[in-house]
Amino acid sequence: MREHSRRSRTYEYYVKLRYTETRVCRSAFMSLHGITRKKLQILMGKRILSPTGTPTQDRRGRTGNSKSIVGPPLDHVHEHIGNLVVIASHYSRAHSPHRRYLETGLTITELHANYVQWMETTYTGEGCVSPRFYRTVFTRDYNIVFRPPKTDLCNRCELLKSTIAHKETQEVNVDADIKTLEDHQKLAEEIQQLLSLAEKESRVAPPDSQLRTICIDLQQTLPCPRLHTGVAYYKRKMWIYNFCVYDLNKKKGNMYVWQEMTARRGSDEIGSCILKWLESELTDPGNQFKRLRIFCDNCAGQNKNSNIVVMALRLIHALTLDKVELVFMVPGHSFLPCDRAFGYIEKKIRKCRHIYSPTDYLRIIRKAVGEENNVNCHGED
Repeated sequence: MREHSRRSRTYEYYVKLRYTETRVCRSAFMSLHGITRKKLQILMGKRILSPTGTPTQDRRGRTGNSKSIVGPPLDHVHEHIGNLVVIASHYSRAHSPHRRYLETGLTITELHANYVQWMETTYTGEGCVSPRFYRTVFTRDYNIVFRPPKTDLCNRCELLKSTIAHKETQEVNVDADIKTLEDHQKLAEEIQQLLSLAEKESRVAPPDSQLRTICIDLQQTLPCPRLHTGVAYYKRKMWIYNFCVYDLNKKKGNMYVWQEMTARRGSDEIGSCILKWLESELTDPGNQFKRLRIFCDNCAGQNKNSNIVVMALRLIHALTLDKVELVFMVPGHSFLPCDRAFGYIEKKIRKCRHIYSPTDYLRIIRKAVGEENNVNCHGED
């Protein structure tokens, strides 16, 4: 009598040649397909095929990660990072449109320490995530860095550094150049600290504060029409100018848009925009203030000239204001809050394939910054 085989299953190996299946031995099957016996055993015997010959369901990843942090703790981390004051690159927005920059000198460790303090005041009694987890979320989900891009570096700083490096190779005394570089960087840092202090003071200033702090800047000129055809590339464009007055006390900005046929972009136009902003603010009885501080860059043709100074003197002599302060940022170190609004605008413009008229620019600007930055747009519709 024939004994029953101890095998629970029997495997047969086939290869297909010209639509015909041919049975081969196991060694030939492994040789033809370039696989080892161990891989074949895993495939056929233990892990993938069920006794009926059908693939079994993969059980990997079913248990979940018991150490993962989800829910409110993760949401609190995203909320804290979302509250950080970031700016877009002033000159490199075209190359890195989604990258944002924090104040130079900060670290993720300091951000986590600030996050712990924020949790104690905002969500008292709830636990905080570890510094490692905070770092993972910050680097994985956000494109934020702590240093300005190389194209935003100061020309004077780079020139002095290059001069110092060249003189050191020639064994020439560089003490005077090092002292000049240190003084220049110290002045730039002091003005940046003054701007940071003004932003902090504006957050806690009472509504009836007598000091109003604003930042002003002119965006890079916008071509109109903006087309992607070869013929339009060689045609003369009409330029659109966009000037921003950002109120640090109200966290609110105003955009003033005009075209080159209406006016230029010199000191007269800049002064007119500032006066228009003052007129709109002082007509409100709840916005009465007597001191005005203006942060701006060092552009001589627009901000740093006698016309702007005369405008400030006129405001004082007319008893409209008691004091006007003009704070000029150091060239190459002028990172103003206006740049955030300009970044939103340029990001929106890149998504528009064609822009035919100044009205289209007004619509895009209002849509880009109207909600995110609480910015009003004034222009010629």
